[in-house]
Amino acid sequence: MSKRNMNSIYDDFFGSSNTESPKDNNKTPKRDTNASLDAFLKSSDDLLKSIERKGKELREQSLKDGLISDDELAKMEASIQKDFGNLKGELKTDSVKETKELVTDLKVVKDLEELLSKELVGQKEFIKRLMIGFKRPNVSGVEKGKIANAILLCGNNGYGKHTALSRATSYLGYNSYVRGTKVHEIDLGAYDNKEQESIFLQDMYMASQAESSIILFDHVELASTYFLQSLCEVIKESELALNKRYGLSKGQLVEANNTLLTSAVKSISFENKYLVFLSEKPLSKLTDTFGTTFTSLFMDICESDEFSKEELTEISIRNIKEVTYKTQEKLKFTLNYDDSVVNYLSSLATVSNGVIPIIDMCDKVYQALTQYKLEEGVDEATFSLRYDNELLFTVEEKEFSLKSMFRQFGGKELASIKDELDSIVGLDEIKEYLISLENDYKVQALRKSQGYKTTTVSKHMIFTGNPGTGKTTIARILARYLKSIGILSSGQLVEVTRADLVGRYVGHTAPLTNQVIKSALGGVLFIDEAYSLYRGKDDNFGLEAIDTLVKGMEDNRENLIVVLAGYSKEMSEFLTSNSGLKSRFPNVIEFPDYTGDELTKIANIQAKSKDYVITEECQQPLLEYFTRMQIRNSKESGNGRLARNVVEAAILNQSKRLIAEPDSNMQELTLRDFDLEIEE
Repeated sequence: MSKRNMNSIYDDFFGSSNTESPKDNNKTPKRDTNASLDAFLKSSDDLLKSIERKGKELREQSLKDGLISDDELAKMEASIQKDFGNLKGELKTDSVKETKELVTDLKVVKDLEELLSKELVGQKEFIKRLMIGFKRPNVSGVEKGKIANAILLCGNNGYGKHTALSRATSYLGYNSYVRGTKVHEIDLGAYDNKEQESIFLQDMYMASQAESSIILFDHVELASTYFLQSLCEVIKESELALNKRYGLSKGQLVEANNTLLTSAVKSISFENKYLVFLSEKPLSKLTDTFGTTFTSLFMDICESDEFSKEELTEISIRNIKEVTYKTQEKLKFTLNYDDSVVNYLSSLATVSNGVIPIIDMCDKVYQALTQYKLEEGVDEATFSLRYDNELLFTVEEKEFSLKSMFRQFGGKELASIKDELDSIVGLDEIKEYLISLENDYKVQALRKSQGYKTTTVSKHMIFTGNPGTGKTTIARILARYLKSIGILSSGQLVEVTRADLVGRYVGHTAPLTNQVIKSALGGVLFIDEAYSLYRGKDDNFGLEAIDTLVKGMEDNRENLIVVLAGYSKEMSEFLTSNSGLKSRFPNVIEFPDYTGDELTKIANIQAKSKDYVITEECQQPLLEYFTRMQIRNSKESGNGRLARNVVEAAILNQSKRLIAEPDSNMQELTLRDFDLEIEE
């Protein structure tokens, strides 16, 4: 095949995200149809027409002779339609399927390898291994009833594994090397426990019947051991044996129970299918998780390659150029950039996420320009983009940072969060710690942009202290804060307790905990009274939740922060429940009890938020009251909740007073409204 023809096909397939086959009749391969099949279809058509004609004659005669009424006939026809469907044309379209001859020309795969190597920079060896996987069955041969091949794709996220497989399927399907032009996907992360076996088997049956030769089992690293064993059986035996009675109902695999079956399904066959397993973990970690018993099943293992500095530069140039084209076409803006932008984009790539941060940042540049157009209403403009500790735009001799142009990047949101943090009474050491996270993030980004090694410190935390000291409040701010400075992707706070993590029966806890972890990805998982997860060595359910939590933290360390909260003494004991727990929480933050002075300030803030004012005569009595309460028993006083309760009680007392004194100031809370007696 000439390079010109190859590039033409490349444009047809890879120029857009659509993986459907091109509709150009001149390019679509002709399909061979068996002559006897044509004759059978023709005779079937003639038979159906004859039945339809006879039925019409009988219908008209019956109505004429008065043997049946119009209503009765309509009901009878509806019943027949329900039970047997519309006979017309059904045999031709459903009973006999058109077949397509597959080719075995290995040059098709060789051409594909060249095309993919051009598109996916830095993945030449990975693509070569993938192409060998597709060629293997046509070189070694495939026994009748066996799968075509089982291929393992592994490596961190952001290296083009999904793209390579999708492009390959589209190209190979179009050139008749495999059936179908789209991958049939099964998400292994969707099956948490054995109770979902029926859904798993139904999905497996649908995959076996799919037109596509290529079945993708995605998220292997999330697969339940129970279902992974079944998949290992499929790789070895090319079929999945069913240990219960199953049959088909309207094309769906259903458990038969005591139903009499005309045709039972005893196994699910994957004959001539390519089974592709994809994991976002490197091979070494995948082996650590599932053992060599699993990975040794694959003749072809394709692990994504690390990018060189030159490759990252090329990828960065490609992506920022794409932004300039899109900006010109959609926004009518001209975007120029210099080498500092390319160097900065290249520095964003990480081992765990590959080039995804580069793609995301380029998307943010485009969104920022879109925001500018929306807010300023400018039809045309020319922007210059450079990097100097942050991305800066210059337009009409004015300079803007990316953050100021696009609110999502921090900007006003970050300023608002800092104002909220400043308004919180006390907790000065905790505030300083949060600010240090931003400084560390900036320094590490700067080091990376200049080619130095970076260090990622663990950000999981333990909040210890008595109730009402602000632990939950700080956790909420923490989630939004880390999102605004770019450490977290979504910034939600998921608050849970033992009841949300620990199941009621065997096998329920791990799926429940994993579900909570999934909901918190991109944000902060806040576990209040975390010590309650461990109730001693005999608490198997609690220990299972802890073990699952530790594994989830390790698997998602780039995009999840876990905060454990509780009393100081109890939390110290809790950390001994799992050997890996203490090392994963290096940041222990003690929330001290509030002083009398701090509680007085909180009371004034609480009153102001409700549109009340505490008069001056109350200030000293409140200070003395709060001080005595904290000295007496700060653990049970409620801390910040104590201040809130005192203010709310004063508001109720003021209402009673205003009924008797309607001319009094409705905003003022006076000393008469406060009950500051301490019960002995």
